[in-house]
Amino acid sequence: MINKDKFFQDADDALRNRVANIVSFSKELPEQVFKETMQYNFYFYDFYYVIDKGFISILCELGKLLDQQTVKIFTPEYYYKKNQFKINRKRKMPYAKMDINCSKTEYNQILETFVDGENINFLMFDDLYWYFNSECIIYGDKVSEVSVLALDKSLELSTSLQDKLMPVRTFIERQTKMNLGPGIDVDEFKKKLVKNYS
Repeated sequence: MINKDKFFQDADDALRNRVANIVSFSKELPEQVFKETMQYNFYFYDFYYVIDKGFISILCELGKLLDQQTVKIFTPEYYYKKNQFKINRKRKMPYAKMDINCSKTEYNQILETFVDGENINFLMFDDLYWYFNSECIIYGDKVSEVSVLALDKSLELSTSLQDKLMPVRTFIERQTKMNLGPGIDVDEFKKKLVKNYS
């Protein structure tokens, strides 16, 4: 079982505010969710790849590139918990602080651990963020099954990361099938994604 002290309440909204300085929580893909588009290069991959335990190797490489030992996993979404009087109260999901050298099993456990005495974990939310610092953040959108890495233009991906993380056009070319919601035109979604992230 994962150590519970890897989870922290964002009591003063410090992490929420740091992430909100970078992204707009009200926007969703294929819209441009990042506020300072000229600051970042964007790289894409499948959402389910990011929540797979093997993704820890990518997080480890990114941490080394940034000279940073930890990454925080965060969702801006809320959930509801009943109190002793059966009244639903809006609650914030605690964020997780994770060492980049943790094992695949530990990464998997962090994503799947039920917190706050409730049947609630990160995988139940539509929007997830992996926050290193203002130079590197990953946005995972479960609805479109797309994840976006925003990396400051002053940083350059290693060759091994370049082989795994794709610019938007390459990502779209490889997406032969996208599972979008009913009524969403896949071709239109792809065109807008390319336009907004090229």
